[in-house]
Amino acid sequence: MDSLNKFIGLAFLVLISLCSPTQLIAQYGFSNPAHGTTYDWSFENRLQILDRSHAYGTYFYDRGYGRVITPLLNGEYELDMMTQEFLPGDQFAWHQNPNGVRTRAGSYRKTRLAVYSEVHTNSKFSEVSHVNTHMYLQQNARATRALFEIEYLHNLSDGHSIAALHTLTEYKQDLDVTLSYRYNNKNLGHFRFDLTYLDYLNNFVHTAGNDTNPLKIEEENYRFRYKNSPIFFYTRINAPSNNTVFWDISAGWQPKVRRVYNYRVDRDFRFEEKTYVYFVNGSLSFNFENSTIGIYGYLDKNPTNRSSGGNPFDGHYRSIQRLNKFGIFYFGHYDWFQPYLRVSHEYYYDQQEGTNFELSLIKEPLDLRIKRWLGDIGIGIRPFKSNFRFLPRYHFSDHSFDHQEYQIMKSDWTEQNFTGVKFNHRITLSLLFNPHEKVYFEIGAAYDIDGDDYDNNPTVRRFDKGFTKILFKL
Repeated sequence: MDSLNKFIGLAFLVLISLCSPTQLIAQYGFSNPAHGTTYDWSFENRLQILDRSHAYGTYFYDRGYGRVITPLLNGEYELDMMTQEFLPGDQFAWHQNPNGVRTRAGSYRKTRLAVYSEVHTNSKFSEVSHVNTHMYLQQNARATRALFEIEYLHNLSDGHSIAALHTLTEYKQDLDVTLSYRYNNKNLGHFRFDLTYLDYLNNFVHTAGNDTNPLKIEEENYRFRYKNSPIFFYTRINAPSNNTVFWDISAGWQPKVRRVYNYRVDRDFRFEEKTYVYFVNGSLSFNFENSTIGIYGYLDKNPTNRSSGGNPFDGHYRSIQRLNKFGIFYFGHYDWFQPYLRVSHEYYYDQQEGTNFELSLIKEPLDLRIKRWLGDIGIGIRPFKSNFRFLPRYHFSDHSFDHQEYQIMKSDWTEQNFTGVKFNHRITLSLLFNPHEKVYFEIGAAYDIDGDDYDNNPTVRRFDKGFTKILFKL
């Protein structure tokens, strides 16, 4: 692997050196992104916290709000997501004015697509008042949601504005209301601060009683009440987009909440849960005449404590999940070459201790630590200054973990084999089409270099999934 990576790195530097910095052109589908960002991670985290009911799992899910591991994932899921997700420059361009439609879909199992879609619209009522709508459709290994959020935005003066947002979902107990303050200044940048009251109808719905869903009788029989008000703080602060140096910092914090769970058909059933969440996501990019280089980092933490006096279990246990990511990215805009690079190192921790694990998805103590390198290297090619681009890319994933600890998670819960191929790599080829500066299509497929050739895999396959991206800007 070391010699292969050195060869790829050398080839990449040679290609960059051959590109003369002449005419600045668009990156993959968007107009001249000067910088890059990883803001999509925070964007997705906010949805996972607001729309808890449609994240993977039931009420009793205890392996972290981000659903880093679920039984639907396999050993190449993160590589699949890296292949289909929007690049840092594309994320920067989109979040400057995210009005329009953005969707990406990619295969991650034989019969399943991971789909992420957004629709954002703006209706201007007056010079100072706007009503914005936000719709999210997600179907993947970590969530299945169709969430609608409506926003009333009122501009004050000198760049200040306030907003009120409300989610709409099928479960009344999962409705949220948000108050938001924003500040925009062309010299100072952008600031946003949200205060969300989560699940504000939950206690009322569960006290008044709700009709049982005949399709989910068992799940609907469970109830939980908040012992304190569940709130969520969310913020983003970033530099002006036309700066040579651009920084983008976002964070979320859900202070400790206490829930008491009951079972409608068993009055003695009761356990208490205490949990909190925080995440921090930041990137720093430097723009030169024809290229951008950046660094980024991400971390989160989600501990959960549960205790019961005999029913459904006697004792207590504590689980804690943490995810850290650090990396670099580079992309260039040259005459007809567009080199691109992103490499990251990730750590994931899932630990559990206590006296009784009967209610947990993992039935024993756990100390799982996963380390992973992810890489994405490509060269965009725009022949004859046409609206078409070709993008060959090389992706790799190199992960390591304690096999004994993972066997605990596998046998108790996921039944997924992550130990087959330690090092996965693939070649991806994409075709991009820009019929208009506000319209973008991409379709691609991957060739599996290693072929998932390991002892327990009876068939070596080279086709390594396909994906597509679509964007319409308003």
